[in-house]
Amino acid sequence: MIGSGPFTTQYINKIDERRLTRLCKEEKHLFTETLKALETADGNKDPLMTLLGQMVHKTDNYDLVDYDISGTDLPTDGLMYNRIWSEAARLRKDGTLYKSLFKIKCPVTVMHGEFDPHPVEGVTEPLIEVGLQPEIHIFSKCGHEPFKERYAVNEFYNILNEIFIKHI
Repeated sequence: MIGSGPFTTQYINKIDERRLTRLCKEEKHLFTETLKALETADGNKDPLMTLLGQMVHKTDNYDLVDYDISGTDLPTDGLMYNRIWSEAARLRKDGTLYKSLFKIKCPVTVMHGEFDPHPVEGVTEPLIEVGLQPEIHIFSKCGHEPFKERYAVNEFYNILNEIFIKHI
């Protein structure tokens, strides 16, 4: 599980709380207004999603490796985002997401950046509660995507390689 979100609702508020601490006053206002607009806007939400993505890029990352990723991003799709995340929120809220953890029968490795706004305890505690014994790696100086972070990328790929070698 790489930069996973929490499995239960009790950790959800911490995500935006952490994001807001990483923004200046004007950005905080823009962030909260953008979230509100996404909930209420009719029609094309893509420009709002693009704006939110730019702010989340700032709040969720620590120090990204410099490399050319032009042309690799998927197009913004606000409608799809709303469909996916409303379903994910429902599954988290009604406990279905948590209950699905009982079905896991393979080894679990959690790789998470300490700067990731998604609280790692929202991932690890439910895994442990259901009887799994995850191998946990917390990367310092790392945000939501350790495979892109300057201070974590090498360690991330070394761990991933070890997992593949061990389980293949």
